Amino acid sequence: MTAHGLYASSTQQYFWQQMTAKVFPHLNKTVSCWRADDPDNGPHTGNLPPGSVLNVYQSLTTAWQQTIPAKVKTVVSMAGQKWYLDSQGGGYNQNAWTYIYTFNGPNGSWIEDPAWSAEQRSLFLGGETAMWGEGINADNFDAYVWRGAAAAAERLWATEESLGCPADVCPGIRNARPGPSQWLKPGSHGAPRLGDQLCRMSRMGVRPGPIGPGFCPSDAGQPAGVEVRQRLEAENAALRLRLAALEATV
Repeated sequence: MTAHGLYASSTQQYFWQQMTAKVFPHLNKTVSCWRADDPDNGPHTGNLPPGSVLNVYQSLTTAWQQTIPAKVKTVVSMAGQKWYLDSQGGGYNQNAWTYIYTFNGPNGSWIEDPAWSAEQRSLFLGGETAMWGEGINADNFDAYVWRGAAAAAERLWATEESLGCPADVCPGIRNARPGPSQWLKPGSHGAPRLGDQLCRMSRMGVRPGPIGPGFCPSDAGQPAGVEVRQRLEAENAALRLRLAALEATV
């Protein structure tokens, strides 16, 4: 460090400069790096090859104010807004999905900055949930992953039009609209759809856990759930036979 004039505060960027010069050109891969709110806690954008992707993992504003203005492709998986699936919110575990589902961006807007140009919007690749293993094993993996991921998926993929949700009830997904989220307004949106989806997962053999009192037919061992599971098992067996046949011809 003394020979190169390096100090503790500068070694991280030196590392990324060396990676960019000596490693990345030989990977033939798109480079994707985690990006903290602190721009010095990770690679500077100038230390990454063109076309790299930054995963903003703390605050949405970091994507809005730093990575997108720097013309870097960006994905967000924000722990600050409870998009880490192993970080459950307060209350009953079955309610933890609401922390993901009711997220609103700055000033009540959705995940995209309404002030972005078309070029900036094209750099924003979207959002993702992330699962970390400190408190997770085979006993709780399904319940933690699939319940929260299903909630995020609807918010990221759906529009109010595709859900049949009127504009004065749903927050803007494609078009920013101020105001509190009303996706969970009783009797209409959010929870009933997610409950149905979790029942479908349960019939497929996944164990996502409940989001409220009640049960799926497959939980009670009713014939509908058994028949679906038997059909899926037969289809999987047929696919395995086809795969084995293909591998034998290669």
